[in-house]
Amino acid sequence: MQTLLGLEVKAGRKRITCPDLATARYLRVFAEIGLPSVRIPYDPTVTRSLVSEVESSLEAIKTTGPPEGRRQCRVFGKLRTELQRAEQEQGEGLTISRKSP
Repeated sequence: MQTLLGLEVKAGRKRITCPDLATARYLRVFAEIGLPSVRIPYDPTVTRSLVSEVESSLEAIKTTGPPEGRRQCRVFGKLRTELQRAEQEQGEGLTISRKSP
């Protein structure tokens, strides 16, 4: 979402301010999956290089199954679990959370 103060991603009831378009696109994908928190790379050039791959992967997941329904919820649930496990193993980057501080 473009605002007068910059870019924001709306995740649930919370709005997350983003420094650039690549970071906003990156966070939008993970907010759409339903992750409560996500780590973003410190280096914006890394985020720029990852964002198109992450977006295309999400679109591939969405097009292989039914557009809505229980199967998509199960797929997103498995994806959330795998991403959270990978995040714990990786352990680096800045964590953005939808929970209020």
